[in-house]
Amino acid sequence: MVWKQGKYLQQALKLNPENPRAYYLQGASLFGTPEQFGGGKATAKPILEKAAELYKKEQPKPLYPHWGQERNQEMLDQCN
Repeated sequence: MVWKQGKYLQQALKLNPENPRAYYLQGASLFGTPEQFGGGKATAKPILEKAAELYKKEQPKPLYPHWGQERNQEMLDQCN
C-alpha cells in the first residue's frame, strides 16, 4: 500500500484488528487523498468495505465508541 498509516492508527489496528473505526479512518484518509498521491475512491473502497463488514459484526458495549458507520457507508456509496 502506498499510503503510510499514522503512528496511532497503526497502534489501533495492532491493539484491535477488529475495530471498524480504524479501517474507517484509514479509508477516509485515502478517500480524500488525490490518486496521484496514492489515494482516491478506488484505493479507499476495499478498506471502507472492510470497515462496513466489521461494523455489521460489532456488538457495541455501554460506554464503548460506536461512531462512524453512517459516514463510512456514505463514502462507500460514493465509491461505486
